[in-house]
Amino acid sequence: MGAFESVSEEEFQAIIDAAPTTGTFRRRYAALTPRTDGEDFQVHHGDLDLDGNFVAPAYCTLIVGNLTVSGFVDLANPYDKGFDEGGLFVVLGDVECRVWAGEGGKCAFVDGDLVARDLLLNAYEDSSLIVTGALGTHFFYGIDIWAEVGTGAVMEYGHGYALLHRQGQNPLQIDPRHDAEASMALIAGEDVDELSADALMDRVRSGEAVFR
Repeated sequence: MGAFESVSEEEFQAIIDAAPTTGTFRRRYAALTPRTDGEDFQVHHGDLDLDGNFVAPAYCTLIVGNLTVSGFVDLANPYDKGFDEGGLFVVLGDVECRVWAGEGGKCAFVDGDLVARDLLLNAYEDSSLIVTGALGTHFFYGIDIWAEVGTGAVMEYGHGYALLHRQGQNPLQIDPRHDAEASMALIAGEDVDELSADALMDRVRSGEAVFR
C-alpha cells in the first residue's frame, strides 16, 4: 500500500495547514468540527495508486496526493482499536475508484474530483462528504445525506442528491439523471428500499452482486 506515518493530532493539522489546498477546502474545513477523539492519526505523502481495495488505516486519515484504487475505498473505522463512529478522512487531490463507502459520523473531504465508477455509498448518519471539484458515479446512494460539491456532479442513477455550493448564492440541488424509483429497481434482491448503506457495502466486500 505504501507507507502511512502515525502522527499526533497537532502534526496532522499542521500538514493540512501547510499543504497547497484550494480556497474552497480551507473554508469548508474551517467551518466543520470533525470528531477526532483518540490518538489514531495517519498520513500518506504523495500519490497512492492501488490495484485492489483501500480501507482507511486510521480513525483520522490524510493523503497528500491523489488516490487511485481499482476496487473500493472503504472509510469504515478500525473498530478493533476501540473506535466507534466519527473520524476524519482527507484526500488533498483527486480520487478514482470503483466503489466509495463512507462511515457513520465521519467527515470526508476530497480537495479535487471524486469518481466512483460503479457506486457511491453516502447514506451514513451524521456523516458528511465534501468534494471541492466534481463528483461522478453510476449510482449515488445517499437518501437524505447529500454530497457537497464545488463544481458539479454527474450521477446516472441514485437515491439522494448533491448540493453545489456557490459563494454568494443559494446551493443548487443536483439530482441523478434517473429518479429514485427507476434507480432502486436496479438493486438486486427483495425489499431493496429497506437496505442500508452498510448492507450494500457488505455485498461489495463479499463479492456479492449489488445490481440486477
